[in-house]
Amino acid sequence: MRARAGSGAARHGFALLTLTVAAADPIRGHRVLRQGRARFFREALARAVIAGGEGHIHVEPARGAEGDSWNVHLHAIVELKRRFRDVDTGALQSTWAQVLAPFGAHGSLDLRQRRNLTAGSLRDEAP
Repeated sequence: MRARAGSGAARHGFALLTLTVAAADPIRGHRVLRQGRARFFREALARAVIAGGEGHIHVEPARGAEGDSWNVHLHAIVELKRRFRDVDTGALQSTWAQVLAPFGAHGSLDLRQRRNLTAGSLRDEAP
């Protein structure tokens, strides 16, 4: 990514993408997120906005939960095909919700523009 940014190939830059799934069972939540992620990136809107990227899935207890709720989420650095200000994040959030609906799941999508690609800055910016 640094090479692409340095050479000017990533002319619209990068963003931090977080996809989440709320789950009572962390194993099912992980499966829904993996399958949902694949479907999301096949959607026309996601293909029009995101050129590619790298991400990792994390599973942790939901904040404030009594141990029966899990936050399964993907943190990814994605290369944008459009200027960030031209990205309709509301439409991307709706697309993610539509992808999760057939699984009987719900979650959220967060997309934040990134200009600094250091690991420390990304860790500090993660939602």
